[in-house]
Amino acid sequence: MMYYSPGVDYLCPRCESSSVRFVFDEKCRGWFEAMKLIRERKVKLSNLYKDYVDNPRLPKWTCQKCRDCGIVYKKSYLN
Repeated sequence: MMYYSPGVDYLCPRCESSSVRFVFDEKCRGWFEAMKLIRERKVKLSNLYKDYVDNPRLPKWTCQKCRDCGIVYKKSYLN
C-alpha cells in the first residue's frame, strides 16, 4: 500500500478539513496517471459507499482528521 500527499489541498466532504491523503493499494491500476490528475486538481472525492462498491479499482482517499474515506475519480467520471 502506498500513501500520497500531493501538496495540493483537497477538502474532506464530511468535515471540510484539508488533511486528505491518497491511498493506492494493490487493486488500484493507473496510479501514475491518478497522481498526475490529483496534482492538476482534475479529480473529485466521493465518500458514498455505492461509488466505492461500484468502482473498487479506483484510488482511495482518507481524511486524517475525521477518518472518513472514499474513492478518487476524474471530475467527468461519475457525473
